[in-house]
Amino acid sequence: MISLRVSGLMLAFCCACQAAEIVAWKNGLEKYLPGGLEENEAVKLASPPEPSVFFEKGDELWDVSKRPPYWTHLKSEWLVWNATSQRLVMKGSAAEIGLFQQTVGPESAPHQLRILAEVFQTADGKPVAEGATPSFSFSMNTRSEVEFERELETPEWRIEWKGTATFDRHRPIVHLLCDLKLLPKDQPDLRVKTSMTSDSGKSLWLASDDDGKTGIHVRITPMIERLDRVPREEVIMIQRGNGRKSIIDDRKSIAPVTLPEGGMLLSKCDLGELMGFTKEVGKDPFAQGSESPASDPVVPAYKEIVAPAFLSKLTDEPLLDVRSVLQGHGVNLTEEDFAGYHPLRDRIYVYTTDSEKMNATLYLLSPELEMKDPAVMGFAIEGKRRSYLVGRSGMKQSLERRSGDEHILFVEIEPVLGVDGDAMDLILGYHHAGNSGIQRIKTSTWLENGRPAVVVERTSDSNPGLRVTGKNLNN
Repeated sequence: MISLRVSGLMLAFCCACQAAEIVAWKNGLEKYLPGGLEENEAVKLASPPEPSVFFEKGDELWDVSKRPPYWTHLKSEWLVWNATSQRLVMKGSAAEIGLFQQTVGPESAPHQLRILAEVFQTADGKPVAEGATPSFSFSMNTRSEVEFERELETPEWRIEWKGTATFDRHRPIVHLLCDLKLLPKDQPDLRVKTSMTSDSGKSLWLASDDDGKTGIHVRITPMIERLDRVPREEVIMIQRGNGRKSIIDDRKSIAPVTLPEGGMLLSKCDLGELMGFTKEVGKDPFAQGSESPASDPVVPAYKEIVAPAFLSKLTDEPLLDVRSVLQGHGVNLTEEDFAGYHPLRDRIYVYTTDSEKMNATLYLLSPELEMKDPAVMGFAIEGKRRSYLVGRSGMKQSLERRSGDEHILFVEIEPVLGVDGDAMDLILGYHHAGNSGIQRIKTSTWLENGRPAVVVERTSDSNPGLRVTGKNLNN
């Protein structure tokens, strides 16, 4: 027998008050209809059931709302297979959509990370132009928490690149440790050791250095993808007005917060782990004569509720009342307390003015809590040359220019972002060797987000001093 776990997303829809959502999954049809369209009596549609951003003129559409016997617990207003875009498109309540996603959704598919590095060259002190084409680019595919390494050589460049990336396939965040050496044949090497955190699909300037004559600028774009190269953020899309939005955008880290009205907790949380629902269905899939699941899982019913008015800035959508779930695990919530769950976004909202209850909730959910992602800052260092380096709070990062064994520039930073997200404590090491002499600096200073700070005063054209500007890139 195989065990089918019914998670917290498998929640019966008990109230018709919730506005329906339209969601599309970039997913194969096989998991939902193993026998294909014809075997399951799908009907080809002459037109969409209603206008949607997921339907275009000429799309091949099939009504697949007639479900196999083992999926009869799945409900919706309509369910369409778009054979042209290879998307299952569904209209239903958040509870219905969440149940469908957990049952046949694509999130269990293997994912990996593709890291794209782009190198830009500039001349005469000019910045990289908007929309500029990189001089060259290279990429690397890797799994989470596995060290990667790559070397390549062209007639003009030699590249040595190694690092480690960590990502969670449920969330669109990538943490990257990077050791990159760009070794051009006609100018000094650029060597960068740094760390960064970025959204999947979002480009971030990693490092740059410009001596006023030539400049090298490196941009990194990490992309969590399925093995078929579909970006993670495009796997589940939700319709918003006349556009579409990745549901993954709603799954970023949210640390516990408090409100004047009392305790408040937001968390990504699969309530199925707390509910412990399991159902023995079907037979061993590897046994001869194995059958498909033949009965519905036991799906508990939860009524829909609306969050208190003072929580509207956090959520204005109907939620499912899951106080009984927490009560069943020792958190004695009452009618005056609130516990609402959004199954599609994997979020739970808990409100109580009782500190003992809130502490019990925190303890219960602690394995599921997502702490705030590491702060990432970018630092512009301007003196006789202009350099830039990105880095994470609390970690050392460095940028180096070499010509053979000669050090032309060495910058080392160790920043710490203040709790207000505005003040920065920076330990700075700086070494520059040029025709006018050598300058060495080791100091620590406070910076204010986005405001230049003078580290060394300017005394002449030949000694322009040193100025540092730090920017909180999490904002």
